[in-house]
Amino acid sequence: MADTIQYITFFLDQEEYALELLKIKEIIAFHPLTRVPRMGGFIKGILNLRGVILPVFDPREKFDLPSRSYDSHTVIFIMELAGRLVGLIVDMASDVIDLPSENIQPTPAFSTPIQSDYIQGIGSIDDRLVILLNADRLLDEQEIAALDKTI
Repeated sequence: MADTIQYITFFLDQEEYALELLKIKEIIAFHPLTRVPRMGGFIKGILNLRGVILPVFDPREKFDLPSRSYDSHTVIFIMELAGRLVGLIVDMASDVIDLPSENIQPTPAFSTPIQSDYIQGIGSIDDRLVILLNADRLLDEQEIAALDKTI
């Protein structure tokens, strides 16, 4: 029997992505963030989560997606990246899925220079493809340093 990993699926700009469920500490409804002056473009602000101040970022800029207004479907995934708690804004959380390893394909090779370090692979679920993200590689060293400057 193949190994099965649980993922949580979510949407950004009508595209379906997934992160390993164990990487997500908590999911909270979106609420206004406190902006920090001279913050990087992908860092949208800070959040006080039960006394812990954490930076919150929106991956749309990193993924070269158009910006959008946050609405009642928008949620924040609380996760640990590089030893710190951060918030990840997503358009909408979808499902928790069990994905067998045989349903995961490696990241395809692109003929154009597309940064894909943060893509773990492509999952096949029923009749749809889901981009599997590597939580530990969502941010590079410069982006992590930028997060550290916000708090």
